[in-house]
Amino acid sequence: MAERESWEECPSGVLTGMAEELRRRQSRRHLLPAVGGLLLLVAIGGILATRFHSPSGAPELTCSEVIPLLAQYHDDMLSATMMQRVEQHLSDCPNCKDRYSKAFPADARREHPKHHLEVEPNHEAR
Repeated sequence: MAERESWEECPSGVLTGMAEELRRRQSRRHLLPAVGGLLLLVAIGGILATRFHSPSGAPELTCSEVIPLLAQYHDDMLSATMMQRVEQHLSDCPNCKDRYSKAFPADARREHPKHHLEVEPNHEAR
């Protein structure tokens, strides 16, 4: 009981100020992970956007999309935009470039008027 008497009464508004400061800290503690998560999503979105879209804005073609187009590409039967997209894929993908050079060995060894693929000498037709 003697301890109670040694306590002094808090000045007016001190407890209210402490409670407000505690609420601010708690809201910041909840806000920071949310902001961090949002920044992470934006970063991932940016990475995916640059990975799956070519500089022209059209989505990059996948191998499974390019392979059926190789004959049409060889015969210049694709639109100019699609020709560029296939050519871009072939310049980035060694597997599809190799498949193209094996399917069209004569064309792969010389420069096609519209195709500017460089084929390494060790990729000869068998």
